[in-house]
Amino acid sequence: MSDSQRPDVIVIGAGSAGCVLADRLSSRGLSVLVLEAGPDITIGETPTGIDGKSFFAALEEPGRRWPDLVAQRVVGQERREYARGRGVGGSSTVNAMIGLWGEVEDYDSWERDFGCTGWSWRDVEPYFRRIEIPLTQADVGAPSRIGAALFEVCRTEGWLWHRGPYPLGAVGCDVGPAMLTRNQDGHRVSAADIYLNRARQRPQVQVVCDVLVDRVA
Repeated sequence: MSDSQRPDVIVIGAGSAGCVLADRLSSRGLSVLVLEAGPDITIGETPTGIDGKSFFAALEEPGRRWPDLVAQRVVGQERREYARGRGVGGSSTVNAMIGLWGEVEDYDSWERDFGCTGWSWRDVEPYFRRIEIPLTQADVGAPSRIGAALFEVCRTEGWLWHRGPYPLGAVGCDVGPAMLTRNQDGHRVSAADIYLNRARQRPQVQVVCDVLVDRVA
């Protein structure tokens, strides 16, 4: 798309939703301009921290988080750091690549009580299933020697032990190995990798980074 051409759609933000929108809309022949406040990530030039094994390294990648961003969930709660991704891919470049289904009743209530047609559980469930893949993991022979030693230290210090799933209202953490979510090639994958990179191959798509939007007319 040339600089002088007026796009059919302007997408503000190349985060998770923006990447999907750019791909879906342009696949229907619409011209799309994507504006992103943060830096770009082009094919084959993904920073090592974002492409690596752990999202902790991705969170520390320079310039990929909004600085000094804080939030509080309820009035009176202490404000805490709110880690949100900045740049192409948005928070999908720095998160743990974990997705959770919401409560069925929540989706049904959006349509039933608030008139959000198309947001009932029967409507959104197929999309949840589309993004699922079977999880595979190596046999670590749990509990490992390190895990067993950590467990003994915790028990000696008086930590309560619950064998099985988390009980409701529990506050705690796992003892043992944790899964690293990556694709079959060992890479982390963002919404930009899957959706925006595909959209950028179309001539009617333009992505402009390092720009801020002052207002929506």
